[in-house]
This record gives sequence, structure tokens and C-alpha cells, in this order.
Amino acid sequence: MIGHTFGRMSREGSDDEMFGKLYDINVIKRISPYIWRYKKYSAIGAICTLLSASLAVLIPYFIKIGIDDYINNPNIGIASQKSGLIKISLIFGLTMFAAWVTNYIGQIYLARVGQYTLRDIRIDMFSHLQKLNLNYFQKTKSGSIMSRLMGDTSQLQESFSIVVMTLADILTLVGICTTLLIMNFKIGISSLSVVPLLFIAVVIWQPVAKRAFITVRIAISQVISSFSENLNGIKEVQNFNREDNNYKNFNTQTKDHLNSALKAQKLSSALLPPVDILTSTAIIIAAFVASKLILNDAAAIGVIIASVLYIQRLFDPIRN
Repeated sequence: MIGHTFGRMSREGSDDEMFGKLYDINVIKRISPYIWRYKKYSAIGAICTLLSASLAVLIPYFIKIGIDDYINNPNIGIASQKSGLIKISLIFGLTMFAAWVTNYIGQIYLARVGQYTLRDIRIDMFSHLQKLNLNYFQKTKSGSIMSRLMGDTSQLQESFSIVVMTLADILTLVGICTTLLIMNFKIGISSLSVVPLLFIAVVIWQPVAKRAFITVRIAISQVISSFSENLNGIKEVQNFNREDNNYKNFNTQTKDHLNSALKAQKLSSALLPPVDILTSTAIIIAAFVASKLILNDAAAIGVIIASVLYIQRLFDPIRN
């Protein structure tokens, strides 16, 4: 089972070539059996997370109902307004509470799946290392093995959570776009006109950011590898007076990691201002269209307020 899961650990060329792909279907296939061991936890976490995303989409719509049907409705009396607002407030509060509870449960179970998966992968990798012949350890640096065993496996911990959160973001986007178009088609279609610009910004940003984050992964792998090798061979280092040379090499590697991490952080931060600008632009467009509709009594105040709230949430997945 272990051999089938990991296959051959030794490969020709540098180990850093393994970082060349952002998403590798073979890696996903190898992780799937580990996640499947905890299918009950996985199902609970996924269902709760998706349910939380669905409930969160309803919250602005309840605000719209409260404003248009009760606060700004001259056709009903004060008593009906009060009772209606109390009812919609209770529904609003219960929905928010349910969204919080389902999100909390989902995060707990997804984290549990990630921790259990990480533990099983490390145990199987350790068991697999015991069965490898000496030629593998002669050709492979001990630091690289430690980097794979401790550093890279940690990245797998969040893999299932990322998949579920991506599905939740997609569900949220579909729900927001659909609700915007249903409430008022003109306001909805005008506010969504900036979405193509967002996709263009992401398409331009993603390849550059991908290379930067892969560079960070390679750099931290080299740092962990160098640290582990120097620690394991500390007697040889001291016997041959290699302290200064090893210190200089390690200092250079840590600086490379620092520079690559700072560059990646800059690229990560560079996407947020365009997103904020597009969010503001969408709100301005929606307000401009809504002002004309209000003058012609073609739109209600609650629809406009709910639309603004939905537009703000529309770009949250990109910010995350």
C-alpha cells in the first residue's frame, strides 16, 4: 500500500523540479485515499461549509425585505410594520446564527481531516523510507528528505479545505449574481459589467504570482535542507573547520528566501487595490443606474441597498 501510494521517491535531476506545477492531478490522486479514510468528517465539513455559504447569501436579501416590505411601505399600518420587522429580524438573526454555527462546524471538521491526513502521510513516508536501499540515501541529501517529510507535507494539510472553500466561493458567486439579476436586472447587469475586467486582471497576475510563490517554496526547501544537513553533520563541520563557510552558505540561502518571500508578498498585495477599485466602480455604476430608476419609480430603496451589499461581497473570494 505504501509503495503504491508514494511510488518512487528518487527521481533524476533536482528535487526542486517537482515544484514546477501549481496543481498536479497525480498528487490529488495520491492524497484522495487519505481523505477517503475520513469520509464522514470530510462530508460533514464540506456540507456545513457549503451550507454556511448559502445562508450568507440570504442575509442582504432579508435586509431588502425589511426595508421595502415594512419600513418603506406606506400601504400597511404601524402595527403591521412593527410585527413584520420583528419577524424579519428574527429570521435575519437565526440565519446569521445558523451561518456562524455551520461555518464553525465546517472549519473544525475540515481542520480535523487535514491534521489526520498530515499525520498518516508522514507515518507512511517514514515507513517507506525504512524500506529504501542505501543507494537512495547516497544519492539524495538528508536535508532534502527532511524538507519533503516535514515542510512539503504540511502544504498538503490544507488541500481538501482549499477545494471545499473554492466550491463555497463558486456557490456564493453564483448565488450573488443570480440574486442581483432577479432583484433588478438593470442594476444587476450594470454592476456585473466590471467582472470581465477582474478576470483580465487575474489572468495577468496569476502567472507572475505563480512563479513567485514557487520560488518561495524552492527557497524554503533549500533552507530546511541546509539546516538539517548541517545539524546532522555538526561533528564533521567542526572537525574540518567548516563553520564559517557553512554559515555564509546558510546566510545566503536565508536571504534568498527572504527576498523571494517579500516579492511574493508584494505580488499578493498588488491584486487588492485593483479589486477595491473595481468594487467601488461597480457600486458607482449601480448607484448611477439606480438613481434613474428611483426617479421613474422603477426600483425600491431596499433593492439598491441590498445590491450594494451584494456587490461588496461579490469580490470577497478574490480578496481571500
